[in-house]
Amino acid sequence: IHLNSREFLEKLKKKFWGHVKNDAAHKSAFNLNIQNCTGNYLTNCKNCHDGYFTEESEDCAHLMRNVKIKNCVDITGLYHGELCYEICQSTDLHNTRFTIFSVDCSDSQYLDQCFNCTHCFGCVGLKRKKYCILNKQYKKEEYEKLVQKLIKKMKKDGEYGKFFPYKFAYNGYNLSLGAFYYELDKKTIEKMGSFYEPFPEIQKNGENAKKLSDLSEAITNDLIGKPFLCTETEQPFTFIKQELDFYRRHKLPLPTLHPEERNRRRFKKLAPPDSRKAKCFGCKKKITTYYPESWGYKKIACEDCYLKLVY
Repeated sequence: IHLNSREFLEKLKKKFWGHVKNDAAHKSAFNLNIQNCTGNYLTNCKNCHDGYFTEESEDCAHLMRNVKIKNCVDITGLYHGELCYEICQSTDLHNTRFTIFSVDCSDSQYLDQCFNCTHCFGCVGLKRKKYCILNKQYKKEEYEKLVQKLIKKMKKDGEYGKFFPYKFAYNGYNLSLGAFYYELDKKTIEKMGSFYEPFPEIQKNGENAKKLSDLSEAITNDLIGKPFLCTETEQPFTFIKQELDFYRRHKLPLPTLHPEERNRRRFKKLAPPDSRKAKCFGCKKKITTYYPESWGYKKIACEDCYLKLVY
């Protein structure tokens, strides 16, 4: 065992994943205490379709990373919501649609960064407001009439019912969580209306590149703060003292990948949100699983066969 050798570690990883692929048994889906649900990584859910990484939710569809939601569709990152549609990264919403990064809002549509608002339409950055359209205050009767006119016009133009366009995103697609699930090249990203966020241009430093050697003894504090380029993405990154201390203490070689690329590779070990039909390797009955066929797992098991194997 030569943990200070990057080459040895790569061989060890390859051998390990060979065992994972050929010898280990894999549960078809990682769900716990669910009723009438489809999806993966669901916990304490009922009547949820096409859901992933969602807990304590009911009567919902098309979900990603949610907790305690009910009667919601097309939701990503909502904590505690009901009667919602097309929501991203928000908390405590009721009867709200097409909304992002908002908290404690109700009976509203098309909100961005709004807090404690109700009956608002097309607003950004409001706090404790009511009956507002495009951040302008209206009386209740005016608001209700104008909202109906706006919706009618948006429907005519083919705009109503759609989430904010990609160009409104806070950062480039390549730096988003979406890219962890679905990696896309710059051309594809721009074609779908999003944008690619370029990395800062930092020239390679020959001296530093040499110090990213295979020997733990080469890890010295003069590497702190100096730029290195990821060998995969060429995105620049640096080390802090605590990292160098860790690698020295455990006699490990310095990583050659940017921290985000390391995260992305770890993230890929989770089954992606795409289902496919397969056969249980034990009883041969048809099952739905979320491991890509390209992973080459030989032993994917139904719930019953998996439990027999592990207990």
